[in-house]
Amino acid sequence: MTPRWNSSSLSVYTVYIKMEGVMQTAVVSGRIDQAIKERADRVIRASGLTVADVIKATWFSIAQTGELPEALTAPASKPVPSAQFSRFVEFVETLPPAPEAFAGMSDAQMKDLLGERDV
Repeated sequence: MTPRWNSSSLSVYTVYIKMEGVMQTAVVSGRIDQAIKERADRVIRASGLTVADVIKATWFSIAQTGELPEALTAPASKPVPSAQFSRFVEFVETLPPAPEAFAGMSDAQMKDLLGERDV
């Protein structure tokens, strides 16, 4: 009679082989924002890789070189502010110092003052 393998016995067999010296493995886990994971998963799958492939390659590279990937060590580049944000910053810089400038003003006076600004 041929033995039947179910998924649980196959898993036990696989673990046994790995423990016998073919390859010992370890589980690496971490937490990441769900939306980022989904976006990265699409890129990884489109490249024909699995998440495990990327993790293995990253760990192997670190072990071989003794260095972290450049993306983790490069100084973060400053994002370029949008034109709208730049206009907002310029507007804020034209405002009088707070809170003294507005302390004695009514809401109507503040609206009048701010309404005169060219934004």
